[in-house]
Amino acid sequence: MIKTEGSLADVAAGSHYSLVIRRGELWSFGDGKSGQRGVERFGNAPTRIGNLSDWESVFAGGDSSFAIRNGELWAWGDNFLGKLGISEPERGIVKIPSRVGSLSEWSFISAGPFHTLGISSGKLFAWGCNYSNQLGIDHAAVLSYPTQVGEHDDWTDVSAGAHHSLGVRDGKLYAWGFAASAKKRSSIKTPRQVGRDSGWEKVAAGTFCSFAIKNGVLHFWGEACSRQMHVSNGTISPVTAVDTFPPKIFLPTPVGNRLDWTSVSMSAETSVGIANHSAFFLGKVPLRLTLSEGAGESSILRVDDSFAWSKISAGGEHLLGIRNGRIVSWGYNEFGQLGFLDPDERNAPTEVIFPGE
Repeated sequence: MIKTEGSLADVAAGSHYSLVIRRGELWSFGDGKSGQRGVERFGNAPTRIGNLSDWESVFAGGDSSFAIRNGELWAWGDNFLGKLGISEPERGIVKIPSRVGSLSEWSFISAGPFHTLGISSGKLFAWGCNYSNQLGIDHAAVLSYPTQVGEHDDWTDVSAGAHHSLGVRDGKLYAWGFAASAKKRSSIKTPRQVGRDSGWEKVAAGTFCSFAIKNGVLHFWGEACSRQMHVSNGTISPVTAVDTFPPKIFLPTPVGNRLDWTSVSMSAETSVGIANHSAFFLGKVPLRLTLSEGAGESSILRVDDSFAWSKISAGGEHLLGIRNGRIVSWGYNEFGQLGFLDPDERNAPTEVIFPGE
């Protein structure tokens, strides 16, 4: 949730669609075949969902959508494996926002491809697929409703990856689900602390890799797949510089020397982050997502020359952000996920114009 122009604003990029809160109003654009747009009828232009104007924050994962208003959690879209947390059976499509349970103190949601994590009153909840123990609950294969993980009430951030999860509690970093070491692959059934350090602030879990921020320093570990990064001696290197594929980093490793990272967002296609109110690509940059020549071979690249970024979200093949208090998007636009009437892609952040402007 961002306070901008005297009103609430937030953005979340899904697989091929986008969600936006603007002046407290909830909007969507892009693909809607799985109900993820939250409206029965829609076109390429941004479409308002309902008529409420007190939405606070919005989240997207795959084709599943979530939003919070007055502390209540609402969900719609793809309910495969119960990852919306609102209905039985586990499969199905929910076309309009429906309330999740009866809790009224939700503050954050992270929607992964197969499961969802949320924080309510500092308590951690999980639902959806648990095949890799990514829910942090060791007695269920699938949960179609929010279930508390442990008994602690001091969780501050969580992230649902494809097969693993990350969280921050009392400044300490925790991980659970699918795990790999230099010698074997296994799974961790409940949240387990990573190292003994404190000062951890933000986490982002991907498919087989992870980012986290500690005291303003960005860290990376896992598989440095084709569109992520390789870390060597504490600096970022293109994946072409290593001898094994995919290269693996088993412990959180600092990325560069910056001390001012505040957020990081990851999708299967790319990773982005904000430092000193500037937006950066992390790892190899997908083609057509930057203006710079040769950017596909870079490991870290500034998106533009602005120092006014407050939020950035990585989707399937597009990005969505808030820059200087305005909603911007860029990348591929085959499904209208950028919010423009034409299907053309944009290779630089472009302001989204909403109906009535």
